[in-house]
Amino acid sequence: MKLGFDSVIEMKTVLSIGIGILLMVQVMLALWMYGKVGWSSAPGWVGPVHRAIGVVTVVVSLPVAYNCLLAFGIQTYEPRVTLHALLGCAVYGAFVVKVFAVRSRSAPGWFLPVAGGVFFAVFLAAVLTSAVWYSAEYGFPTGDQY
Repeated sequence: MKLGFDSVIEMKTVLSIGIGILLMVQVMLALWMYGKVGWSSAPGWVGPVHRAIGVVTVVVSLPVAYNCLLAFGIQTYEPRVTLHALLGCAVYGAFVVKVFAVRSRSAPGWFLPVAGGVFFAVFLAAVLTSAVWYSAEYGFPTGDQY
């Protein structure tokens, strides 16, 4: 599944870099909602935008994860690859916890931001150990190199 890209590696790298950018937007919006940045109070649209970008981020990650699991599975020949595989699995576990935190009415107030922070950190680490590493090592795929 290449989704119109010239190669699977190009698709995975481009989508994963996009995911990384969306994750950075997500963390900034979350910090704004929690009043942790020096800007004014977050307007009402920030929450729905944060939620919509979160959904887009997870949906965009699905073809990447599918191709990783289908093509490679969990491999242990190199520490970075093993770490990436474990992080990739942990992303969806952290996602479930984050959704639970959003929906829970009985969880303590600290649970949602901690769950969101862990989800962000694990997801970003998965991107850093794959697409960012690949782009630094081999250059960003432009389609004409394959």
